[in-house]
Amino acid sequence: MLLGVGLIGTAQFTARYWLERDGRVPRKAAADLVANLQWRGISGYPLHS
Repeated sequence: MLLGVGLIGTAQFTARYWLERDGRVPRKAAADLVANLQWRGISGYPLHS
């Protein structure tokens, strides 16, 4: 649950930042950057601890 909330928070925060401050990066490219960062971050996460 904590990992899921963290992923959602990352997406929400970066989306707000993009809307309010940046916007120079095309929307699709910005979404892809965040998604790639998140998938790379959790790809090595162990399924069992």
